[in-house]
Amino acid sequence: MTLAYVVLLAALAVLLAPVTVKVFDRKAGWPLAGLFVIAAVLLGSRLPGIMEGTPVEFSVPWVRDFVVDGHDVNFALRADALSWFFAMLALVIGAVVFIYSAAYLPKNKGNTSFYTIMTAFTLSILLLVLSDDVVILFLAWELVSLASFMLIARSGQSGEAGSQRTLVLTFIGGLTLLSGLGIAATAAGTTSLHEIMRSDIWVERPEFAVAVSVLIAVSAFTKSAQFPFHFWLPEAMAAATPVSAFLHAAAVVKAGIYLLIRFSTVFHDELVWNVLLIVTGMGTAIMSAIFATQKTDLKKLTAYSTVSHLGWIVATIGVGTPFAITAAIVHTLAHALFKSSIFMLIGVIDHEAGSRDIRRLGVLWNKMPFTFVSILIGAASMAAVPPLFGFVSKEGMLAAFEEAPIGNTGVVLLLAAAGIGAFFTFNYSAKIIFGAFFDGKRDMSAVHEAPVSLWLPAALPGLLSLPMAFLLSWFNEPLDAIAAAVGLHSHAHLALWHGVNVPLLISVAVLAAGVAALFVRRRFWHAMESRELLPRTGNDMLESLHKGSRAVGKLAARMGDTHNPSKLMLPIVLSIIALAGVTLVFTEGVDGVALAQRAPGLDNPWDILPLIIVALSMAGLVSYPESPDRGRDDWYRWHWRYLTNVFPGRSRCRFDAIYR
Repeated sequence: MTLAYVVLLAALAVLLAPVTVKVFDRKAGWPLAGLFVIAAVLLGSRLPGIMEGTPVEFSVPWVRDFVVDGHDVNFALRADALSWFFAMLALVIGAVVFIYSAAYLPKNKGNTSFYTIMTAFTLSILLLVLSDDVVILFLAWELVSLASFMLIARSGQSGEAGSQRTLVLTFIGGLTLLSGLGIAATAAGTTSLHEIMRSDIWVERPEFAVAVSVLIAVSAFTKSAQFPFHFWLPEAMAAATPVSAFLHAAAVVKAGIYLLIRFSTVFHDELVWNVLLIVTGMGTAIMSAIFATQKTDLKKLTAYSTVSHLGWIVATIGVGTPFAITAAIVHTLAHALFKSSIFMLIGVIDHEAGSRDIRRLGVLWNKMPFTFVSILIGAASMAAVPPLFGFVSKEGMLAAFEEAPIGNTGVVLLLAAAGIGAFFTFNYSAKIIFGAFFDGKRDMSAVHEAPVSLWLPAALPGLLSLPMAFLLSWFNEPLDAIAAAVGLHSHAHLALWHGVNVPLLISVAVLAAGVAALFVRRRFWHAMESRELLPRTGNDMLESLHKGSRAVGKLAARMGDTHNPSKLMLPIVLSIIALAGVTLVFTEGVDGVALAQRAPGLDNPWDILPLIIVALSMAGLVSYPESPDRGRDDWYRWHWRYLTNVFPGRSRCRFDAIYR
């Protein structure tokens, strides 16, 4: 019943949110956070048994005879090591964000809707990561989308467009997830998630596995903001800072990561899955790191950095080895800690200085020393500066890339791309520090340090990056348990020092190049800010899509926008020739699969003779010398001259009326 109690506590928080806001106003974050802490303690108490391989389960019948074979849909919850990790992430980070909100939010201003939706958000995430039935999983997935939409939309007009695009894109992922889960459940004959994973269909039908893997990957890409679905996440910055901290660190974006790791059980050695995740993830990581370097708004900069780090995690999951899966988990934890802290601390800067744009800030390090030290540690962890936890997680991902199943050349290219991404990561991390605390020219004499109740909850997750780097042995056994939950055998050995190896050399080169770039940072950042590289906003992306669709439409319409028979016949004839050529060439099939079968007794060489006659006749017909080739008006003029010669005395306008 532990899982039932955990979910009920989260549901109780949703029900109590309006009442607690009426009683405590913005301080309602404290009792609501207390409910999440109790739920985390209950779930945490089951860790020893979970690590021994005994998952915690809860199931009650829900819908009878749901699938063809007569199986039922159960309200089934299951906490193995992987589900436990993501559930604890949501509960603990959620509790910290609620405590921070109690000091950050304005008094008597829309706090009821904020706390109600945020608690519903947390409940949806818990259902998603703990569900053991694909129907519950899908419903929770959609509830997460709705909750994120409402949290962004409540920002008013500034969040309206971003919330709509968030809803559209995440619902696209919902459709692909519904398709993938529906196909898998039908083929396996059950809606139980862990039974689907154990089914033999993945081995018996490899083409089926490839199709489902692509659907699952696309679904995860929409939630985790991978290219080309990346632009919704920076636009979600219209939401309040606590929303951004929770959404980017432990909620929506981690839902996609959870889905990818969960389905790595069956897809980890599928080449299509490996290549799709590696290419998409690392491409997104580099692109978003460049975009982050271009931003002057600290919150948007951090949003793009989230997209970049998610790309790193997705690429690492794509490697598919046990070491890669554990490396992805380690960076997921590291990212949740430093990113939630950075978001909340940027909110502290905005709260005290009145702006989060580095062009409107001044020297703040001596005005807000505690905030400065806290964000320095968080940004250094994000930049993978040793000896912080972010350095350990990035080294693990680089080491995992060496095992990527893409050939030696592919591995070299992947490591080179990772080095470029790491360089820009160091740069935008440095931009947060120097842009917010050192390089500004505005007078900050009236600014003072924030209250302890505001900056301390914001600083805590990031500050943990320092001691955790020296307690790495604590994580080895839980990481092995998580790998076992995915169906892989791992022997994790986290450490700050693994000797001189390729990941260390890449890290040293990146740190050296990053420090050197700091001496010319003003010129470098200004040059980056003034360049338009790729579409960076949802409007830009949609406009590019619209223009591309119009161009394709015009090209397709041009084939029929004529009365010239040769132009009309050309696409048809070419299509027939292409189809015939493919049929002839691939009659024997590819890998034993025949694309076409010849009818017996029809391979007569004399059949070529009438074919030549027909072809010559068609060529003569469509190339008749009197046929105009200059468009509609020339066609009219040619026929008018012909008809006036046959019927002298008839007016041209009468024939024009007939033809028009």
